[in-house]
Amino acid sequence: MTSTGVTVAHPPVASVEDKRENRQHPRRRILFDGLNLGLAQGTGIATYARVLTRVAHDLGYDVEVVYSTPFTPAADPLLREIAFFDEKRTPNEQLGVRPTPRRMLQSVVDQVRCHFSIAPVPVNFTGAVITDHISQVLPHQDGAFISRNLFKNARLFYNRTKRFVNLMLDPVPDIFHCTYPLPLHVPSSRNICTIHDLVPLRLPFATMDSKRRTFQMLKKVVRESDHIITVSETSRRDIIEMLGVKPEDITNTYQAVDLPEAYLSRSEDAIASYLEALGLSLQKYLLFLVPWNRKRMSTDCSKPTLAQV
Repeated sequence: MTSTGVTVAHPPVASVEDKRENRQHPRRRILFDGLNLGLAQGTGIATYARVLTRVAHDLGYDVEVVYSTPFTPAADPLLREIAFFDEKRTPNEQLGVRPTPRRMLQSVVDQVRCHFSIAPVPVNFTGAVITDHISQVLPHQDGAFISRNLFKNARLFYNRTKRFVNLMLDPVPDIFHCTYPLPLHVPSSRNICTIHDLVPLRLPFATMDSKRRTFQMLKKVVRESDHIITVSETSRRDIIEMLGVKPEDITNTYQAVDLPEAYLSRSEDAIASYLEALGLSLQKYLLFLVPWNRKRMSTDCSKPTLAQV
């Protein structure tokens, strides 16, 4: 899977012929969730979602992303755009968490609104904010939407009611793709969800989440989704066997890879020289990567990660 790696704030100006073609064959729209696309965070799912938006764009889709914001979206479109990028420099869990009477009231109001459709507010990218230095970590997005504490509110609402929150957008996207299981749904769209693995169910002692809640949530996700995406044959088999998904309703796309162009364009001589400094020879070594995560891994990461064959 490849990507352009470039975020475009404004689509190019279309010619008369392009506009006539677009009227006859309008581009399809995909809406992705922005749960893991915060700039201050870098996870495997964030990479997956970012690359997916770029590939969808390369395939000819209009790509939009819906984000959560810890604050009420500003009424002024320009301030809304500025605040959108300002919030991304700090993980959302560190913003807007200080309890105040106003925020507690907003939380109650948000939960009431979840019984109805939530209408995210659009963010227009005018180019007022300079994003050249962060273009590599941005998803491709032709448009974006924000809603106050969207993902947190959806989880709280699901925990109380076992119902998903409906999102109302105009026009309705052709596809709503959750890159992670979320209690969100877009009526009249094709709803797709990526389930990366079933680690909490297959290895219940390895994670701290509620297994009952996780199992019930995943079962509802597969019922509400038109199609399930996963990233390995092992996960596909687990999801079919443990969640009861029909084989024709789940597709394995394998994991996305996003390599910087500077690495891809390196000559073999440059790579060989780099490896020689590590005591390795080109194509004669095995690279073993171990993630360091205190919550999920107990592997001794002090052991060598490069082993010469």
